[in-house]
Amino acid sequence: MTDEICPICGKEKYSFSMKTCPMCKKRFCDECEYRMGGGVFCSKECANLFYFSGEDGYDET
Repeated sequence: MTDEICPICGKEKYSFSMKTCPMCKKRFCDECEYRMGGGVFCSKECANLFYFSGEDGYDET
């Protein structure tokens, strides 16, 4: 079994337990995950980008 180091916390984890952030593609362990809206991300910033980076829904003109 190959181990992998979590870049966020620095702990050694099994590769199969590491997750990949859908926004930045960074790998992270279950202890470092950030959950929002049913998704799992590496940080609050990536979660906010995923859910709130779209158009505001109105024109400023």
